[in-house]
Parts: sequence; C-alpha cells; structure tokens
Amino acid sequence: MPTKSSNLVKHINVLRDGKFIRMPTETVVELGHKIGHIIAGNPGVGFAYANIRDSKPHFHNHTTEWYLVTRGTGKLLLDGKEMQIIPLDVVMIPPGVTHAVKSENGLDTFVLSSPPWRKEDHILRDLKSMKR
Repeated sequence: MPTKSSNLVKHINVLRDGKFIRMPTETVVELGHKIGHIIAGNPGVGFAYANIRDSKPHFHNHTTEWYLVTRGTGKLLLDGKEMQIIPLDVVMIPPGVTHAVKSENGLDTFVLSSPPWRKEDHILRDLKSMKR
C-alpha cells in the first residue's frame, strides 16, 4: 500500500516529465492529462505552465482553456477585444474564441484545458481576416 510520501514523489515525477515547447515569444510546459487527473480527478483535463511575452493569435475547435495568471501583467486579446490581465486573474476561453497574450516583461500562467491541449487543435489565426 502506497504511503502519502510515495504519492507525493509520484506527483513530483509527473511534473518532471513535462514536455517543453519553446517558441521565440513563449515557453510552455505541457504537463498533459496525467497532472490533470491528479489535480481535477479527470484524465480529460490537461494542465500546463506558460511564460508568455507575445503569443500568436489562435483558437481551438474543441478545447476550453482557463488561464490563471501567477506573475506579470499583460493584455489578453479575445476575438479582437483587448483586456488587461494581472496576477490572480482567471479567464475562461471557450472553443472558437481567437486569443493571444502580449506582455512586455513576460507573464506566467497556469493553463487548465478540457479536453487536454492537442497540437492539431491549436489553429493560428490572422487577426486581419477576422470578421467583426
């Protein structure tokens, strides 16, 4: 029978198994459905940490995301409308909503996603082509 301390070690190892996605303007550590299962009790939930300076506008056909800002300030663009975000803000982004983050000094956020994030569902969008 596992002890509480062995469960903690297992959870820490899951964090170390994260997949780093490095881009010029953001770094994402995709922790996948394993950590979503630990945190939310549901393997259909993904979890990631992101440091963002200037993300590309994109949307997801299937995934809902929740951003929890932990450090820094910035602007979140949601379907062409801009809003200021600061630490402890939580924002829900439904499927189909084009979004991007701009932050001069970088913004740290935890991202919960359901279903878990998939590259195939990360669709880049040209804001100039968005219909109003």
